[in-house]
Amino acid sequence: MRNEAAGPRRPVVAQESPTWHRRYLLDLDELTSQEILLLLDTAEAMREVLSREVPRVPALRGVTVVNLFYEPSTRTR
Repeated sequence: MRNEAAGPRRPVVAQESPTWHRRYLLDLDELTSQEILLLLDTAEAMREVLSREVPRVPALRGVTVVNLFYEPSTRTR
């Protein structure tokens, strides 16, 4: 589901499917063009997932995700 007004599609080239090998993403300066395209393609796929009746993907199945807050929020006081 891509809006043509957003720009032309990149040509599909038969090549090895890129995979993400980095553990953290803190900055874009050191990313290769292939990694940036992988991020953009993944974001486009996630937008499609959100349009589903049940917006779920099995990407985190079997994984525990935890958010820890060590200090009280200064914005919600």
